[in-house]
Amino acid sequence: MSVHWRSIIEEIKATAPGYVLAVSGGLDSMFLLDVFERNLPSAFRVAHFDHGLRDASADEQRFVRNWCASRGVEFHGGRGDPEAMRTASSMEAEARRQRYGFLESLLGPGELVVTAHHANDQIETVIMRLMRGVPEGKLRMRKVEGRRYRPLLGVPRADIERQAKARGLDTCSQGAWNNFWSVTRRVLNVPDDEYIICGMSLGYADETAPVNTLIAEREPVENFATFHGFE
Repeated sequence: MSVHWRSIIEEIKATAPGYVLAVSGGLDSMFLLDVFERNLPSAFRVAHFDHGLRDASADEQRFVRNWCASRGVEFHGGRGDPEAMRTASSMEAEARRQRYGFLESLLGPGELVVTAHHANDQIETVIMRLMRGVPEGKLRMRKVEGRRYRPLLGVPRADIERQAKARGLDTCSQGAWNNFWSVTRRVLNVPDDEYIICGMSLGYADETAPVNTLIAEREPVENFATFHGFE
């Protein structure tokens, strides 16, 4: 699947007058930040939300803050209530509520929160919603939902990785996530260009918690994304 980067950039320019970029410091969001800095340098601000669930999370926020300071980009940092997350009926749902509450509080008139969701995230969302019996019309994430915008939703992560490597992008390690995927790929003997569907999201989870469910069925990202019209 060929990614039309110029069309994506033109779409971003036409979608809203301004943006708040949700940047974790990981590869996906740092690539998104690089795209905006190169092409829309005066149309965005950066926000990072520290969930407070991991020891390394403060370092990740510091990394993003320092990146922005070195380039004169406006930065906003927030911190969540980890105790409320841990005691909620769904820690991930509470983390999401706090995170988007912070991000959307920064928006001005007509502005949108931008996240770095890509085609692999779309595939995971579709499969997990199918498993929960969600109706067909509600299986996919949309590029624009309310005041949230996902401009990379049709881009396979392999393309993001290739572009990030070519640009020499600096990212923070996000150790719990990286270690999980490294071990999982070795155990299942999964090539780098294939996709694993995981039964939980580690993005905001306690890194000491066990992973209870893993679905080993997998599909090459490019084939799945193209077949389902995710371009």
